[in-house]
Amino acid sequence: MNTHKFIVLLPHRDSRQLLENFRQKLFVAGFNGAYAFPSAAPLARVSQAYNGEELKALAQGLRRLSLLKDRKFTASQLSCPQAGIMEGTDFFGPLLDLPPLDGILVSDKVLFTFPRTVLCAALLGQVDGELLTLKLISNTKRSFVQAPDFQPFSFRAAMVSNLVIQPLKGGAGPYSFEWRLGPGCWLPRVKTKIST
Repeated sequence: MNTHKFIVLLPHRDSRQLLENFRQKLFVAGFNGAYAFPSAAPLARVSQAYNGEELKALAQGLRRLSLLKDRKFTASQLSCPQAGIMEGTDFFGPLLDLPPLDGILVSDKVLFTFPRTVLCAALLGQVDGELLTLKLISNTKRSFVQAPDFQPFSFRAAMVSNLVIQPLKGGAGPYSFEWRLGPGCWLPRVKTKIST
């Protein structure tokens, strides 16, 4: 089985609950991958886990970026599906207002930095991607679904963590994974002075 390693950003649990509510709506609307990935934003795919000091430096870098955005991160719109670099899947969910993170993800452990920061609400297979482009059609032999409405939200508290994920043996298509999050490192509190 292919094992994938990521560095992820996890909002505070209150904001994660808002994402969980949206995931539930996606699942009800027919998106089977709504619970296939944790409620987190993949930042980079890595060859090895970040150590504590690397996570701390990344957390400080992300906090500095948030200071340019009213000291918070905002999920204001749904993203176009973003390649997940896993077997036939894309990440789909709210897009965070962060620039590309190449400047703060500079470790030689980084294999790929995602060009956009997407809070993953669902993993999409090929069929799901097609569903996103079609509106609900009634009175036909076949019905199609679209993503439910999304309510924007913002958060200040968040942590970064390592994530290891792999497909489950005998799982359903591109939707069955098991994962393990490592110990997280919280972003510095907004009132805390950040070293430069």
